[in-house]
Amino acid sequence: PQQPIVEKPELTEVDEETEAEVTQAESSVEKRIRPFSKKERAEQLYRKAHSLLQKGQNVAAEETLRQALKLHHTHHNAREALTGLLISEGRQIEALELLQQGLQLRPGAGKQAMLAARLLMEEQRNNEAIAILEQTLAARPQSTDYLAFLAALYQRVGQYQQSIQIYQRALQGNPGKGTWLMGLAISLEQLNDKEAAINAYQQ
Repeated sequence: PQQPIVEKPELTEVDEETEAEVTQAESSVEKRIRPFSKKERAEQLYRKAHSLLQKGQNVAAEETLRQALKLHHTHHNAREALTGLLISEGRQIEALELLQQGLQLRPGAGKQAMLAARLLMEEQRNNEAIAILEQTLAARPQSTDYLAFLAALYQRVGQYQQSIQIYQRALQGNPGKGTWLMGLAISLEQLNDKEAAINAYQQ
């Protein structure tokens, strides 16, 4: 038998109104989806770069980290990761420039300051290293490792009085640190304070 022909119902005014409401609701939902901020996009790129580094894809990781820093200049994890990558490849000058840029943006970034100072010290640019640490000192007054490193640099350039003062501050936080006591004793000896130097050597 011949099948009856079922005609498609025409769209009524009510159907048209319902369709319009659904379309408007979908549009409203789309508008409420907040796009990622630059900081969030930079974090995504940093995580991607971290994965690339684990796979040994250094070139791709470097480009991704640079993209992250371009989006968010103060993303310190991305800057530190890129610095470490550059140092591992023997590109110390580029690493130092990257750290100095970061310190201009965040003067209190102690880890970056110490790393920059170490790179400068390796190049015998001790006064520049001291300047970086002095600028950051106000933000890290209680960091004993930071203080001891600065004291050692003062000693390197012959500023023994400053070296003694900073070693003493560091030792207040960690009194039994042998290498720091040795550094203090050397600076005291250079200033002919023999009794204090002997006491520090004995400790």
